[in-house]
This record gives sequence, C-alpha cells and structure tokens, in this order.
Amino acid sequence: MAFLVFFAIFVPTSDAFCSTISSSLNPPPKVLVIHSYYPTFTWTENINQGIRNKFAEEGWHKSFLSIEFLDAKRHPEEDYLENTAELLRIKYPDPEAVDVIICSDDQALNFLISRADTLFKGVPVVFCGVNDYDPVILKRKKDITGVIEAIDPKSTLEVALKLQPDIQEVMVISDITLTGKATEKTARQIFQAFKERLHFRYVSDVSMAELQTEVSLLSSGAMVFLFVFNRDNEGHNFTHEESLRLISAHCRVPVYGPWTFYLGEGIVGGMLTSGEVQGRIAAQLALRILRGERAENIPVVMKSPNRYMFDYHQLALHKLPVDKIPPGSEFINMPESFYHRHRYLVWATVFALTAETAIIILLLLNFVRRRRAEKALISSEQRYRTLIETITDCVFTLDMNGKFTLLNPAFENITGYPVQDFLGLPFAEILDPDYVQSTIERFKKGLAGKTIPVYEVELKHKNGKTVPVELNVTSLMDADGNHTGRIGVARDITERKNAEEILKESEKKFRGFFDMSPQAITLSDIETGKILDFNDMLCTLTKYSREEIIGKRASEIGFYSEDERTEVLKILKTSGEVRGLNMDFKARDGSILNGLMFAKIIKIAGKSLILTIFLDITEQKRLEAQLQLAKKNGGRRHAGRRRSP
Repeated sequence: MAFLVFFAIFVPTSDAFCSTISSSLNPPPKVLVIHSYYPTFTWTENINQGIRNKFAEEGWHKSFLSIEFLDAKRHPEEDYLENTAELLRIKYPDPEAVDVIICSDDQALNFLISRADTLFKGVPVVFCGVNDYDPVILKRKKDITGVIEAIDPKSTLEVALKLQPDIQEVMVISDITLTGKATEKTARQIFQAFKERLHFRYVSDVSMAELQTEVSLLSSGAMVFLFVFNRDNEGHNFTHEESLRLISAHCRVPVYGPWTFYLGEGIVGGMLTSGEVQGRIAAQLALRILRGERAENIPVVMKSPNRYMFDYHQLALHKLPVDKIPPGSEFINMPESFYHRHRYLVWATVFALTAETAIIILLLLNFVRRRRAEKALISSEQRYRTLIETITDCVFTLDMNGKFTLLNPAFENITGYPVQDFLGLPFAEILDPDYVQSTIERFKKGLAGKTIPVYEVELKHKNGKTVPVELNVTSLMDADGNHTGRIGVARDITERKNAEEILKESEKKFRGFFDMSPQAITLSDIETGKILDFNDMLCTLTKYSREEIIGKRASEIGFYSEDERTEVLKILKTSGEVRGLNMDFKARDGSILNGLMFAKIIKIAGKSLILTIFLDITEQKRLEAQLQLAKKNGGRRHAGRRRSP
C-alpha cells in the first residue's frame, strides 16, 4: 500500500505538443522535467509554465513532456530520495527513450549528479533555478548545461533608497528553514555595504503573530525586505503568497522582495528573479540539444536573467515617485492608456509606414546605382582608357576563341584574382561549373550575330566562394563589320541580391500583417476607386462576401457615398494621409457602423493605391451615448429633489 501511495505521487503529467518537424514515421522527442519541489509550489509552477510556453512558441508541439516532482523541500530524507530514484528507474527503464532532461533547483540537480552512473546515464541534462552551481559537477557528468539563479537584493535596496530617500531602518525577514537561513546569510553579506547608512534588523525565529506585531510597529522611515517565511517557529507552514498577505495586512511601510511570485501580492517590486524566465531559458537550451547541439558545447548561462518589475498599485499606495523607477522597468496594474487600448492599430500603422519607407529606400538605392553606371558607360571616347581603369564594374574583351584579351582592375576587386593570372585564358576558367555550358552557348550565338540579353552568372572567388554578377556582352566589329570577338561588363550584384531578399521578406511580413490585422484593411485604386484587395475582417464587419466586394467601388457597394470618397481624396492629396476621420458606413444588413478611417497613398509595383484602415468604434459610440443619457437623467433627478418641499 505504501508503494502505491508513493507511486501515485509520482505519476507524471504529460503534454502532447504538435511540431512541424515530427511525423508519424518519427516518434516525437521526449523531454523529462524533474522539479525539486511539489506541483503547487509557486516557484515550481512558474518554471513549469515557462518551459511549456517556450516549447509551444518554438513550434515543438509534439514533444512529449513528462513531469516529475521530487517534493524534496518537504522530504529531504536520503531514504526517500533513493526510493524516488528506484521508482524513476522502473518508470523509465530505457534511458535512451529520453532525449533530454530539464531539472529545476539545486535538489533535483544534486539528485541527478549523485546518481549519474545509475540513473538516466548518457541523457543530457539542462538545469535552471540553481543557486550553488559549481563547475566541478562537469567532472561527474559532462553532458550538462543550464542557467543559474542569483537573486539581487543589492539592486532592489538601491532602488528603494531612491524611492524612499528618508529610509533609516530595514527589517529583513526570513524563516528558520535551510532556505531561509541561506538567504539571511546572503543578505547579511550583501547589506554589509549599507551598514553606515542604514540600521538592519533581522527577524527569523518568530511566530507569524509575533512577526505581524513587529511589522505593525514600523513607521515612516522604515521598509521591509521579505525573503522567505514559509514556516514559523511554531511549526505553521505558509506559501509565499500567504506569508506576504499576512505580513502586508499589518504593515504600513513598503515591502520589497527578490522574486516575481511576490509581485501582485503586496510588494512594491525591485530587481526580481523570475521562475518563468528561468524555465523559458532552460527550454531554449533543451531545444538546442534537440536540434543537434551537444550539451557540453553549450555554455552555462552564468548571469541570472533578473529584471526590474514593480506593482503600480503599491507605488501609488505608498506615494512613491514613479519617475525614480529605472528606465526599462516592467509594471503590473498600470492604468490602461490610449496606446494600450489601441496598440494593435498603432502597430499596424507604424508597420505599414515602416514597410513602405523601407521599400521606397531600397528602390531609390537601386535606381541611383543603375543611373550612375549608365552615365559612366556613356562617357566620351577620349576618356575611354580612364573609364576602363577606374570603373567599379569589370570590363573585359574576348577573342574569337573565348580567351581574355583585356581585363580592368575591377576584375581583381570582384574575384580576388590578379588580372595577369587570367589574361590569355578561356573565360570558362573563371565561371562556376554550373554556368559554363550555358555561357559557352551564349558566346557562340553572339558570334553568330544574335543579340544576347543581360544575364546572370556566378564567378569563382579566390576565397573559394562564388560572386553573383550581371553580364552585358556585345560583339566587337572591325571596320568591315566582321566579328573580331566579344566585349562585356560584369557587374557585382551581391548587394542587389541581398536587397531583393530583404524586399521579399518585407513583402511577406506586410502580407502577414495585412491578413492577420484585427482591423478592416483595403487596398483600392486611387483613380477608379475600385477595391483591389482586402482582409477577412472587412467581410466580418460588413457581412459582405469577397465576391460582392472585390473590383467594386465603396460607393457602389454602399459602404459610403461618392461625395464622402471625394472628401477623403481631397484630404489625401492635401496632407498625404488621413488620420482618425469619423466615417459611418453601411453593412449588408443595413446597419450603420461607426468607424475611424486611417488612409495613406502608397505605391505598389509603380501604381498609386490607397491603403485604408477602418477602426470599428460602434460599440464605443453606443456606450458613450448611454453614459451621456445616464448623466442627463441623473441631473434631472437631482434637480427634482432640490425643488421638492
């Protein structure tokens, strides 16, 4: 019976995630997660959530995630841990069936290291939440990496002094557990640097009632730094959140702490250590191993990924200056701003303008480069030699056998080979093998009098790579009109190729934004007013099908009148864009939708189009009308009471 109870505690929770890299022929990767503590321990929950979220975000949905909990905080006994190890050997008899292990906190790491030869031998390990990392463990198990956890109470105290420059006393709270004693020891060492300015009072071996009395006596000029208080000297156990709530209920001064699980429960904030971030980084390292990297080649993340985080409610409660918070800090319970309410629209507008600007710049750069090259080629005969020697494009001539008779210095700049190495050699010697045959055929056709359009090939480079070039080749003629060879220009188009790739990526991202935007978006012809493209949200709002909209004018469909479109065009031609124009438009069922219109003239493939975004504020208008009516009725009732005898 005891074994059955023990087995029930360690039944793993499993998640099936769905990945694009897995198939029915390849079993999904199996990841085993071993936590030091129990499932409802907040720190463990946060780490677990970070692991799940990272795997999901990276698309590894089909990774089979098994989770075990050692419960070592409540059961540190060696016999218990050895029985746990034996149970894991029974549950996972084939270590090779596990692709990677993620373990959280020191107890789980020590549990695996001490049994490296008998438990999950050869399985790579990724650790997180570890405070006492020692590189010596790599001698026991080489295939291991991870991220350490290090709280930063010094940075939190420094922020507290900026928020409360009149602080004189700091009450430091920890409990009598091993964790509490360790954190108090760390605190005493770190806070030693502040002893000339502040008086520190360390409280640990007390009951919860005594602790509540202690904090209730604190007044202005004091603060509380809570590390852990999970057990008092009367044997009562508390979760992190419970202890903080019980302390905050009797405390009139600001409370600070080192971990994110306290945030939102009563602390002001500070430089916080996040279990969720620890889990995400551990999952990221595990994914690198699943993608083929060896654990021993992945460096341990030695800097704990802490960050400044604050509770706006607590800042307001204690009247602490928000402008003293370090830049880049994160807030919870922040009052909702206009940007937050309409951030998707703001992002959409900014992205559209940025994409448009990037496309225009790339096109202008390409146009400028082409214009400069054309002007250089049309220079006079007297400056021919100077041009040949200084032009950045490679100029070459070939005899009737296809051998180089002239190469300008740009040849060496493009290929890395000295000019003299190739004079007298066939042009095929510099070509990438994939282009030799097709180029020879073009050479023969050119000698036969046929016009060869500009084409692209790749040249060998001295460094072993290839260089994409654009070739423009024509025939050399003597005075009688006979062919004497070929002359051409080879232009390095590496930058253009890169620019084309960037442009393709930008267009792809714009398409994704266009289709996924939560607001209705249309592209229409500026001259005819016909709608050329739109996203599904327009159909959702107006209840028209795609066939009823595409290729028609908005006025023809009945969205709004032709006069209203004329007004929009007038604004566009005057200011270049429309921002937040109130515009009512009619849906297919005859209902009127209140909206804000944002529009801008853009160019796609040289054609002027109007990009229009409609923000539906119908519900907002309805609520505002109800609010105005309520205020009006309330005023009448108030006036009636004043007139009553």
